[in-house]
Amino acid sequence: MFNILCLETNELVKHDLCLLSYDDGNKAHQMALYLTEHTGKKHQVRRAASDGNWKKREQERLSTKFYERPAWIYNYAARMIDAGYLDRASDHYLHVSKRDPAKIAFTADESKGNADIQTPMRVGAYLTEYCPRMSPELIREIALEHANIYVPRALKIVKTPDEIERVYKNGPNSCMSKADHCFQSSVHPTRVYGNSDLALAYVEDNEGNITARALIWPEKMVHGRIYGDYERMKHALTRDGYTDDDFQGAKLRAIYCTDKNVLVMPYLDGVQRASLMTIEGTQWVLIDEDGDIDATSTNGLILRENCERCGDGCTETYTVATSRRNNETWCEHCQGNHSFYCEGVEETVSDDCAVTIDGETYASWYREDDRNFCEYSNEYTFNATLDVYTITNTMYRAYPSGALIQRNDTIIEQWKASIVLNDGEAFKCRIDGEYWKLKHMVTDVWTDEPRSIANYPTDKPDWHVGTIAHNDTRQMMLGLTG
Repeated sequence: MFNILCLETNELVKHDLCLLSYDDGNKAHQMALYLTEHTGKKHQVRRAASDGNWKKREQERLSTKFYERPAWIYNYAARMIDAGYLDRASDHYLHVSKRDPAKIAFTADESKGNADIQTPMRVGAYLTEYCPRMSPELIREIALEHANIYVPRALKIVKTPDEIERVYKNGPNSCMSKADHCFQSSVHPTRVYGNSDLALAYVEDNEGNITARALIWPEKMVHGRIYGDYERMKHALTRDGYTDDDFQGAKLRAIYCTDKNVLVMPYLDGVQRASLMTIEGTQWVLIDEDGDIDATSTNGLILRENCERCGDGCTETYTVATSRRNNETWCEHCQGNHSFYCEGVEETVSDDCAVTIDGETYASWYREDDRNFCEYSNEYTFNATLDVYTITNTMYRAYPSGALIQRNDTIIEQWKASIVLNDGEAFKCRIDGEYWKLKHMVTDVWTDEPRSIANYPTDKPDWHVGTIAHNDTRQMMLGLTG
């Protein structure tokens, strides 16, 4: 193991409080020359003292080539120093992972070293976590070089509808990789790419699993958005001569949904509009930034119009009555969540126009002249209603005789007849023959028939002695004076 000494300060070079250490004396010498040139201070290589048993073990693995140092540690040394990073790999005994060369492995800390545990990690993730000052562009470039050197993958290309659908369904997850039943289209939406200007490129791992994919335009040698293992896929595309660009002007197959007669369309990355064109009698969908077709739907169909309730684009709309004479066209979500079907008017009606009649929901204009409002249940009914009296606005007045007399007003409410007659929430007064709220009922001792507390009894027997419950001013005055 070798360190680098600054002769002017007589201190070993550190970065982030860690000594710069190299297992290769030549590499350390190159770094010393580089530091001398860039700092103006002379640097020399010094052999490092041993740090402990696990460090000796890891160093021996590096020295004997059991561990392979990633080439990018040396190839990018200068740029990594400029980015504020000075070979953190020496502290971690960083090396190409033995189990998965696509990754690096390292000893994360003292406890992991003593336990002989090496942590595998993707190159981009490692540099992002342990080199926070390094730019994303440099990290991506280093990760691409790692993929290029240690895990090159052959770029595979498919062009037929069946092959393209297979790769989408069995590759990286995205909105277009779902099964057929997840879409509203009668066929998988990615089939429009088959036998068109576009094709689908992908790479596999050692077990044959599809790890990355990207649409390509072979004639133009351009590729679109990469899904899955970005570094490996990007390298494979670049190696084969593809550059990143959009697909403006590419032709896709025009497929119509058999049960909706709407164009099948996947969600397009990049240019998200299209237009129809016919060439020698065959209809095509042209990716066209000025086109009138919206290709931002993820349900497998083009967006045709906007929902008048939420304003979002939708592939299919539904008529919803918003009043007796007005209708709107709503998307499936709004229709399903904010409307109901009224059996009475035989229409789908907005929830804003709902009224409950006898426990059922109807349009507010349905049989308006045939229904009554029950003030007890606070809902409408097609049944008959009865008058029910209640006492309100009680006030007290003192009479010269010293009696404190109540003066009451009464109001009449309309109640469903079934509530009055069957539910026991009202009673019929034996004095006036009207129905009153139950709370106003009294039963005099000489009869089993109830009366309203507002009515002075007219059938009081001569033998009765004592007070009589009453609330009506006129009746009370009659009792006082009679």
